Amino acid sequence: MNKNKKKLKRIAIILLYIIITAVSVNFNIGKGNQTSNIIENDKISYAISNIPKYSGEIFIEINNNVPQFTAQDISIQKDYYSDLENGRVRKGNDKN
Repeated sequence: MNKNKKKLKRIAIILLYIIITAVSVNFNIGKGNQTSNIIENDKISYAISNIPKYSGEIFIEINNNVPQFTAQDISIQKDYYSDLENGRVRKGNDKN
């Protein structure tokens, strides 16, 4: 009886070791396959003190009304949407 208990303990320890190893390997594999998307910014920042206080006006002038985006930032492509069919929307496609 004592031999059976020792065998069961050994088997239990070996199984526990195998399970822990399998779980940790699976966990690390999941982390290793992740890809990271890094978006680089120009890091434009403004000090709060440079932003004018609310004056009750609808519009305010910031940066002398000079935009800080390039022509590439503007999308001038036209979207194409199909006509309604019996008052229902149909598929919309890019016309290019």
